[in-house]
Order: sequence, then C-alpha cells, then structure tokens
Amino acid sequence: MINLLFGLKHREALQNVFAIAKYLKPKEKTHNLKVICFFNLQNQDIQNLNIYNIEIIKLPENFKIKGDENKSKVSSLRKLIKFHSFLETNNDIISKNDSLIISPGGFLLDQLVAYFAFQNKPSYILQNGFITADEKIDKKSKDSSKLYNVFLNLLTKFFKAFRMRKNLTKPSSNITYLTFNDEYRDYIRDSIDYIQNAHTVGSPRFNSVSNIETGYKKSILYLSSSALYENDQILHELIQEQIFELYNLLSPKKYNISFRPHPRDSFDWLNYLSDTDIDILNKDEKLIKQISNHKFIVSERSTVILQGILSGKVSFWVHKDKSRIYDYKYIRCEDEVSLVENIEECNLSDENYINMHKNQLDVLKKRMISYCGEDSCRIILGLVQENINRLNKK
Repeated sequence: MINLLFGLKHREALQNVFAIAKYLKPKEKTHNLKVICFFNLQNQDIQNLNIYNIEIIKLPENFKIKGDENKSKVSSLRKLIKFHSFLETNNDIISKNDSLIISPGGFLLDQLVAYFAFQNKPSYILQNGFITADEKIDKKSKDSSKLYNVFLNLLTKFFKAFRMRKNLTKPSSNITYLTFNDEYRDYIRDSIDYIQNAHTVGSPRFNSVSNIETGYKKSILYLSSSALYENDQILHELIQEQIFELYNLLSPKKYNISFRPHPRDSFDWLNYLSDTDIDILNKDEKLIKQISNHKFIVSERSTVILQGILSGKVSFWVHKDKSRIYDYKYIRCEDEVSLVENIEECNLSDENYINMHKNQLDVLKKRMISYCGEDSCRIILGLVQENINRLNKK
C-alpha cells in the first residue's frame, strides 16, 4: 500500500487530486491518498475528499498562504521557522507517507519537499500552470537579492529550518519535476540546479475532448487569471482594459459576453462592470459547465484555456505584453481586433469553426500538453511506484 501525500497551494490543484483518485477508484486498493492544503477548504471540497476517502491533514490557520505572502521577506522567514517547528512536532506527516506531490509555488511547500528529501523520500513538483521564463531582474533587485542571501546564510548557522532548506540547493535524485510537455521538461532541466529529474506527464485535471460546438452562436466566455491575487497590478489593469475593449468591439455585433473571475480573485468585478451588460458568472461553480454554455473561450493567459479547447470550443489567448507572449499559432491573438476577426471568421460556417478547433487541438497536443486525464494519471502513478521500488532496493 502506497501512502501518497499531496501538498496544495491553491484550490484549483485539488482537481489533480480528484482526477488521480477517480482513476484509482475502480482498481484494487493500492494507494492511500492524503492532502495537506495551504488554503481554506470549502464545504464542497471536503465532501468530494470524503467521497474518495482522501484523508485531510489539518494545518494551523497561520500557515495558510495569502496573496501577499511575498511582500515581507522577514515575515516569510518567521513563518518558515514556525512551520519547521510544526513539522518537527508532527513528524508523522513525513514518516507515514511514502511520496509527496506538490503544486508549485509557496516557500512552505518547498520546505515540505526539503523534509522529504532529507528523509530520502521521493517528492514530485507537478506543473499546474504555464511557466514564464523571460522575466528580467534589474541591478537593484540583484543587489537586494545578494544582501538577502547573505542574511539567509547567517540564519542557516543558527536555525535547523534553514539547514533543512539547503537540501533544495543541492542536486537530488529524490526530487522530480512533472511537466506538461517536453519543451517545459527541457527548460526545467536546464534552469533549476537541484532538479536532476524532470518528466513529461501532462496534467490529470484536464479532461478529454467532448463534442465540437456547431451552429451560429454569439456567446463568449472570458476567463480571468490570478493577476490580482498574485499582486501583478500591471496584468490586472491589462485584463480590465481588455474586457472593456472586447465589450466595445463585440456588443455592436450583438455578442453575449460572460466574465468569470479567477477563483482567487477578490476584486469587485460586479461594480467595475456595472455599466455593461456583461454577465458575471459565479467563480465557485463548475468551470466545465460554464464552458459548455459558450461557443468561444477567451483569456489573457489563463491555463484553463486548455480546458476550453479540450471541451470542443474554439479558444483564444489575447496578448499585448510582449514579455508574456506564448507564440502558439491559431491560439494566440496579438490584440482584441485580431481576436474579433478570428471569432467572426469562425462563426461564418461550421466548417470554419471545426477547422480552427482542429488546428488548435493539434497545437495543444504538440506544444502545450502532451497527456491529459487518465493517461496523465497512469504516467504519474507509474513514476511514483518506480521510485519507491528503486529506494526499497537500496
């Protein structure tokens, strides 16, 4: 029996856990699944976890990750020391689990990986969104980072929490990055020193293709990203401008536009869009159902655009910020005008729509996500079993 712990930073990452649990359910009982969540679970989440007999490891409220966790490095370091004490007191979290799978992001999750590495247990970092690799750091940031590292090295001499964390600066065969595709796999191998292993596994949370939409229908769903939660004010303002620009271009053409805020977005969109007839959807309702009610799916850069394509919908990214461009032909539009042109062209005939969707699906499979659903679950669980067998032979 394999005891598999999932460390999750955000609610969306639960979908990977549910997908793996669903995959395992009809099979012989071979895994005990557990979750430790760095966010507040909703009642529906708890019900779903209970349905699949997934154990919830409770975490003190002060360790829950907030959107501003990276604002103060001092408070982050203080929280890291407290989390270390929590893990020391609750060592069963590590000792009674064979492997750890985390969603990337969050220094406390990194610390959990460090503990598993220290006890020679395999950990997996499962890609949950697209990776932006072209961020530039100015000289001031570099200097600040150098001073911070000097301070961190000093703390390492006095606190075990930071000595544990040094496990993440050393190459380890027990830490594996699980990526959407080979392109990301190669990027991870080249750019993260302590990652010796990276494998393409796709993503469990994305479902297979359903029937393709046909017929003339003027309905568009705009999916927001987590910009506000992640304190990316520039991107948040870009999304605000983008939704208004789309409304101005499409409302004269009698298109119905729906807007779905990101699950972690607390911005008052209802008030902000009050002068429009844009339908603001409930961000806590099932995304699949909301996607199914629209013909076109649009976003600035949200990963869920993949689910739009996999659900049989023509789906587009709209990019203005050159540093954030993912140059995927047929999916990316340079601006709102080219987006509207593409939508209008697709709506001219079923043939146009089907051909565009076929082209998008080809790009998705070749360059964006190699496996989804059950295929991804099978690959991930195979790697977990393989690494446990390897360690047991030592």
